[in-house]
Amino acid sequence: MSKKFIIAVFLLSAFTVRAQLLIDEIKTLDHVINDVLIKGDLETRNLDYTRGARGSFKLFENENSILPIKRGVVLSTGSAGIIPMQNVETGASGSMGVPGDPDLDRVAKGVTFDATVLTFDFVPEQNTISFRYVFGSEEYPEYVNRGFNDVFVFYLIDLKTQERRNLAVIPNTDEPISIDNINSERYSQFYIDNTNFKPMSVAQKTIEFDGITRPLIAYAKVEPGRAYRIKIAIADAGDSRYDSAVFLEGGSFQSQDEDTFVMENRRYFEQFEKERLKIEGEEPLTQSEIEKQEIKVLEPESKDLTETKNEEVKTVEKAEKTQEKKNFEYAIYFGFDKNIPNENQIARFAEWLDKVPDDLNVKEVKIEGHTDNKGTKNYNQKLSYQRAMWVQNYLLDNDVEWEMAPKAFDFSKPASNNDSEEGRAKNRRVRIIFVQ
Repeated sequence: MSKKFIIAVFLLSAFTVRAQLLIDEIKTLDHVINDVLIKGDLETRNLDYTRGARGSFKLFENENSILPIKRGVVLSTGSAGIIPMQNVETGASGSMGVPGDPDLDRVAKGVTFDATVLTFDFVPEQNTISFRYVFGSEEYPEYVNRGFNDVFVFYLIDLKTQERRNLAVIPNTDEPISIDNINSERYSQFYIDNTNFKPMSVAQKTIEFDGITRPLIAYAKVEPGRAYRIKIAIADAGDSRYDSAVFLEGGSFQSQDEDTFVMENRRYFEQFEKERLKIEGEEPLTQSEIEKQEIKVLEPESKDLTETKNEEVKTVEKAEKTQEKKNFEYAIYFGFDKNIPNENQIARFAEWLDKVPDDLNVKEVKIEGHTDNKGTKNYNQKLSYQRAMWVQNYLLDNDVEWEMAPKAFDFSKPASNNDSEEGRAKNRRVRIIFVQ
């Protein structure tokens, strides 16, 4: 036997040991959720693995494979046991013979199969919750934009109001995470191609899926001390072929204050925003512009600058109060990163609108959208415009026929100081001014 052959076998064996994804059995749901997923002392209850075949829900440990997270829990539409194999075929499938899920049927707008569903209730201590995950699929790349999309959701459910939100979306949009929305052509910096079919190659990565995403973040603003439920579900759509999976990163499910969360993940959101602007054909911010905005937010302000800023805020507040005396006006407030107000704000706005005199001599209705200072100027300019347009559409739906002039001011005209959550909440507003 030649020395070269011995060395080649040794190198291949060494790689096989070093670069692999290990799949392990689930012991108990309490262990999976409280010991593996949760970071910190987050109160959990009503743990439930409601649907799925035994082999589709597993623990994983990553030892230098292509998967960009170290350990956690995987939910698959097929057998999780085939995921660590070398990717030597384009369409690995493992029908589990279980039904889909009604929520996923609605999202997919059709019948789903082989659903795997994990739910648990929790009570956050801070005003955000988040966790990191990776999505992988055998539907990459052949079925991108061809109408075949396995579906998964992260539903956050308010147990008091039963309001639900899907957190498995492109940041700052309602676009679901799918092979159509993250691939080699769209948000490509968050995509990893794994279609180098070279059987037994030392360079081959030990994961079966043809494509996976880079780590993504599911996040939401929540009310501390309030009970919520998270529903994590994935299923095949259309038929039970071509498996997909979602990998939940261990130790990433946590509750943080909003400022800390935004600070820690600023770069992530800026990357998505920059790519989104390219997709929509708009000019993204240059790196120097981004850095200048980061400096404004991150660096402590000098005493003189703070005093000047406070004076500017007082001037705006005084101007708005003076304006109220001359005109009939109202301010409707929005949640963090929202372009639609909550039901309570809408009800109060409707009540105010009913009190507007029918014989009011109105020249025009000014609609001024505003934001707090979280995020880039470009993003907040769009957000403030979306808020203003929501108000205009609401007025049109309620038969307001006066001339309207919606404008977006991003965070350039704060009504209060942005240094506190209370102040930022006052700035996330739309002013409606009936000019007489």
